[in-house]
Formats: sequence, C-alpha cells, structure tokens
Amino acid sequence: MNDSIKKMLRLIEKDLMITEVSYETFQKKKTLIVDAVFSPAPHTCRNCGSTVV
Repeated sequence: MNDSIKKMLRLIEKDLMITEVSYETFQKKKTLIVDAVFSPAPHTCRNCGSTVV
C-alpha cells in the first residue's frame, strides 16, 4: 500500500514511509490525510539547522 499511495501522489522520495492514511472533515469537506515520516531522519545543517539539502 505504501508504494501505491506514493505513486498516486507522485512522490519519488525512497526514504519517505507512510504510517497512516485516514479521512477527516476539514472546512466541511471530507479530506484524505496521509501521515508519513522520513526514515532515517534527515540530517540538519550545523550552522542554521535547516534540513534542506
């Protein structure tokens, strides 16, 4: 299921792990919520703390 959702959302990050998929009501509309984490966690810059490479 993890790869199917990533393909549907056009995500190519191999370290992104989808942990949960659910529906919630947001502004009176049913919304798909996808929870995900990076595994392993990205390293941060020693100078500024940014995780953007």
